[in-house]
Amino acid sequence: MITLVTGGVKSGKSSHVLRLSGAYRKKIFVATSEYYDKETEKRIELHRAERDASYETREVPLELSRAFSEISNNRDTCVIIDCLTTWVGNLIHHEKDLQNYTEAFTRALQMIQVDAFIVTNEVGLGVIGPTVETRYYINELGKLNQKVAGIAHSVLFMVSGLPMVLK
Repeated sequence: MITLVTGGVKSGKSSHVLRLSGAYRKKIFVATSEYYDKETEKRIELHRAERDASYETREVPLELSRAFSEISNNRDTCVIIDCLTTWVGNLIHHEKDLQNYTEAFTRALQMIQVDAFIVTNEVGLGVIGPTVETRYYINELGKLNQKVAGIAHSVLFMVSGLPMVLK
């Protein structure tokens, strides 16, 4: 089963996914963030502190579709991807072919045999981005979110730490 958890910044997405994954024997946490500066480093450390030793962390800032190929098909296993928002930003920053990467990811997502929890931000509820680059990022993330929501078995929208079931 694939569950997409979306919402605004600090809406409780990651914490909720950790609660949902708690019942699994094996939990693989796929972190997409890269260390850019002291603030990013602090955020990464805070997220790590939320997870106990039962989570196996894999840092995958770019090759997200490959992360699935290394996961055994076991009913007691789940994979958590946190988050698509950062991943798309990484792809743009490193000037990767966004179309190819997102298509490979959605294909891989449809093939997995374990439960997956995917975190992303809903960035389409705010103001229109002030630069061409920002609008490009928002548009591309929005398109990916729609594709993943279409594949997902359930979609949750987090507001102030509360999940709203969309699908």
